[in-house]
Amino acid sequence: MKGVFLLKWGMLLVLLVFSFNTVAFEIIANDSVVSNEITKMELRAVFGLKLTRWTEGEKITVIAFNGNSDLHSGFCKHILSVFPHQLQSTWDLVKYSGKGQIPIVVSNENEMIDFIKNTPGSIGYLPDRDKEKIKDEKIEGYKILEIVEGTNGR
Repeated sequence: MKGVFLLKWGMLLVLLVFSFNTVAFEIIANDSVVSNEITKMELRAVFGLKLTRWTEGEKITVIAFNGNSDLHSGFCKHILSVFPHQLQSTWDLVKYSGKGQIPIVVSNENEMIDFIKNTPGSIGYLPDRDKEKIKDEKIEGYKILEIVEGTNGR
């Protein structure tokens, strides 16, 4: 009986640890991007440099954090479901083959926001911010895209 009790408490503890350790991100895009939502499949295609134009034809510019950062690693693993080195290999292939534009790499959140605001068609990511703290913040030049299920027909 004591073993069952300990097992239940152990499982509860594991659930609590994992629920507090969730990693959340905001996908942000320049105001010129028409859509207000994006699927995980589309995100993988965009950051994997396979989807290079928005549905309305505008060129996509990918903005990413330094590949060695915990932020980039978390985004790759939890949002794109790939390891950072896998994504980097894809970017290197594009770079050295001359078949496309590799992402612009930034080192902090302010730099990310500045590039997104000033680069039409751009997309990037930020750590999820506390909605209560930023609810009165006026967002100009960029918007937050909602991650939705499905394919959006793209």
